[in-house]
Amino acid sequence: MWLRHYPLSVQSLQSLFVQEFQKACKNHRLREKVELTTLSLR
Repeated sequence: MWLRHYPLSVQSLQSLFVQEFQKACKNHRLREKVELTTLSLR
């Protein structure tokens, strides 16, 4: 029975992972920007 729902759960897990990955990338870029600005302020 749960085999029928399995692809759906994998898909949702994948989308969740992609969302978290994009969030992490955004945070990383923000951190890099902040570091660059603090370096240029020195």
